[in-house]
Amino acid sequence: MKESLLVIGAVLTFSILSYAINQTIISNTEWVIALEARNSAIAQAQQLMDQVTSLSFDENTSQGKSINSTAELTTIKTIGRETGENLKDDVDDYDKISVAGDSSRFTGYKLLVEISYVDSTKPTVASLSPTFIKKVTVTVSNSRYLPQPISLSSLVAYY
Repeated sequence: MKESLLVIGAVLTFSILSYAINQTIISNTEWVIALEARNSAIAQAQQLMDQVTSLSFDENTSQGKSINSTAELTTIKTIGRETGENLKDDVDDYDKISVAGDSSRFTGYKLLVEISYVDSTKPTVASLSPTFIKKVTVTVSNSRYLPQPISLSSLVAYY
C-alpha cells in the first residue's frame, strides 16, 4: 500500500512538473512569434520608409529643379499626389497612402504613410506653412499579431 502511494505521488509530481514545463514552452513560443511579427512589421515599415525618402523632396525640386524659397514648395493643402499623377516622384506623393504588406510568415499588415512639414527648430512640431523639412511617418498595424501599431518617423530636408 505504501509503495502504491509513493508511485501515485511520483506520477502526480511528474504530471505537475510536465504541465509547468509545457506552459513555459508555450509562453516562450508565443513570445518568440510576437517578437518575429514585430520585427517583420518594423522591416516592412523601414522598407517603405526607404522607398519614400529616396525620392525628391518636393514636386518643385524633382528632376533636378532647384528652389530658393519655401513659397515655391507644395502648399500644405496640396501635399499628396498631384491631380492626374500616377507616378510617385516626390516624398509628399505618399501622403495618406495605405498599402497592404505581408512577409513570408505573417500576413495582414497595413502600412499608412503620413507626410507633414515640420518646424525647423522643433522637428517634432508640425508647421502650418511649408518648410525645408518634411516628416515622414510610416505606421504599421496588424490586429492579429500586433497589440498596438508601430510607427517609424524620419525627417527629410531640402538643402
